[in-house]
Amino acid sequence: MKVRLKKQNRQKAGSVNPTGIQAESLTDIRPMDNHLTTPQKPQTEDINHQQIQKNQGFNFAEISIFAGGAQGLTPKIQPKFFDRPENITQQSSIPIIQRKLSPDQIKHANRIRKARGLDLLPIEAAKQLNNVEEATGPAPAANQPVANQQPTQTPHQSDAKRSESNFQVVHDYSGIKSTFKELKSWDKVKEQFSSDQKTMWQLFDFRQWYVDSLISVLRDTYPGLIAQSVGSADPTSDYDITISTPGSGKDVEAIKWFNAQVRKEFGVEPGTVFDTNLYAKNYLKVEENIDNQAAMGEQKPDQNLEQVEGEFGKIASLSHDMAALVKQRRYMKQVEWDNYVNQVVNNITDPEQQKFTRNQYEEADSIYQIAASELLGEVKQEINQDGMSDEKKQRIQEHTKLGKAEEEVLSQLPNNKYKDEIRKQLLGAEELQAITHEDSDLVLKKSNELYLDRMAKVRQLQQTIHKLGTGEPTKVEALKAQVQQMLGEAYFYAAEAYHSEGAVKHIVAGVQGAKNPNQKAAVMNSLKPEHFLQSFNEQLGDFLKDLSHYANAHDGKIFYRSSKYLYRLFLAVAELRQYKFKDFPSLQIESKTAHEIAKDIDSQLVAIRKGNKKFDSEDEKNQAAVDTMKEILGVQTASDLKVKILTMAQEFNVKVRSQITELSTPGENTSKDYFTNIQ
Repeated sequence: MKVRLKKQNRQKAGSVNPTGIQAESLTDIRPMDNHLTTPQKPQTEDINHQQIQKNQGFNFAEISIFAGGAQGLTPKIQPKFFDRPENITQQSSIPIIQRKLSPDQIKHANRIRKARGLDLLPIEAAKQLNNVEEATGPAPAANQPVANQQPTQTPHQSDAKRSESNFQVVHDYSGIKSTFKELKSWDKVKEQFSSDQKTMWQLFDFRQWYVDSLISVLRDTYPGLIAQSVGSADPTSDYDITISTPGSGKDVEAIKWFNAQVRKEFGVEPGTVFDTNLYAKNYLKVEENIDNQAAMGEQKPDQNLEQVEGEFGKIASLSHDMAALVKQRRYMKQVEWDNYVNQVVNNITDPEQQKFTRNQYEEADSIYQIAASELLGEVKQEINQDGMSDEKKQRIQEHTKLGKAEEEVLSQLPNNKYKDEIRKQLLGAEELQAITHEDSDLVLKKSNELYLDRMAKVRQLQQTIHKLGTGEPTKVEALKAQVQQMLGEAYFYAAEAYHSEGAVKHIVAGVQGAKNPNQKAAVMNSLKPEHFLQSFNEQLGDFLKDLSHYANAHDGKIFYRSSKYLYRLFLAVAELRQYKFKDFPSLQIESKTAHEIAKDIDSQLVAIRKGNKKFDSEDEKNQAAVDTMKEILGVQTASDLKVKILTMAQEFNVKVRSQITELSTPGENTSKDYFTNIQ
């Protein structure tokens, strides 16, 4: 067992300035004038009504049915939350006032609705408006769907996503909101309502409305903010958003406020209650697709992350390679990891490449140990401050133990301080996992804080680069490489996020973001072979994560729940072969080509995961997944699948690492210049 003791923690990122948004809850948010300066006070304070009440005289709750919501949706009178196309009578596109508002309130609502691109209130309802145009402006075109991977038939597709529809939506969300406040978990929401599509769509729509409304408030405080969501549009999917504030770096502040606001209203993190995570701009430019009207406003064009030039580019490539490997390490036990690494390294024939590859895996192990230790320390500190029930503490203690393989290896070491340190370090990882099982929201909260601290450091580095301009080219390129390394560290803590440039460009830009085959081909052709390697290794890490998360479930459930990353794993192999290595040899697992296997997984297992295949019972669904997996990969248990995929990953890494040339140790002078110039 090769355990590398933790290195000294890196310097923590400095704090960032608080934002200028203050509110008790979403229904208490009052849009702030764009000219207001950012107050230098914590965002957890109560709203300063005198500061932003100017000429308003009413609460945001009074206009939420008019000013908030997804673009292109208008309210109507209806006893239920909303109905679906098959049982609704289409109404006029003119919004109907549901409660009595004063003329000033209507005027203010129309001002917000106009900014949001929504239909305006009728002039008859606002006789005292000073500006008739505010009440009679033309209705904008319907918004386009966010996602590009929709089922071929979606009879209950969300009104919030259905661009071709003129159906109207009630914004009386009190009942739906109370469900979220009671369950406090998107996982529990899915567990309770996934079989009831109509209700699930209602919950889905509320989530989008709520999140988009908060994003809209952020736009007032951070003019020009860009928001983009890329992903599936099925009702049980996540709703993750990446934001950017070009030129200012204020996206980190905005996310801090967003997380605090959701926690204040629902008592948990956004990723817990909504499966929604906000990310700060990373490698790719952010392109608005949440609010088309915002895109036509104050937004400046965003840019991809600047690439590192010259020899420093090698350092950046090494950072991305390690970031992808860290995700694998996170979901493997120490002995399992050591055995896996040995299989990869020992099958590489070139001695120098063998040495280099082992160093990459060992550095990934060290990064994981440091990051996990820091996260555990933050979590335990909060437990000590806020307390935890004795029952939870007891369960955590019971589950904080090493596996048989780890104990066996430790038993062979001499009894000394070194052995005790190794045991303590290994138990720390088990303790973090046990705490996560008992209180995943607490771990997510501290993870989000550490992520944003790291991203604040990234933004500081980028500001330094901007100030340097072309004056010190060596320092600038070194700092660019450090930015890429810091992004990998930051995204260790970001929930459900890709760590490496390769995974982001392959999946987010190419698979999810491309609008047509030509655009996808352009993205794929721009990638390097190591990008596909990074993506493959991250898909493996996420696949292992799902296996761990559903470890106690039926094999069939594990199969379909992990199928998204299994599909992308084979896709990375297929597209490396298609776009870069035309003669890349077949892997042992390829009874059919990787492309055909990926297609089968997507059309069958991923379809089950998305709910596109209907079953009379959970048992029937699980058995269908087992039968499908047996047909595709010839396995019937999750343990057999894991062995088969790890064997595939070993073979793939050996073959790819033996061919690529970009991954190599930088020269001595380059390393010296790098460490001399970074901050």
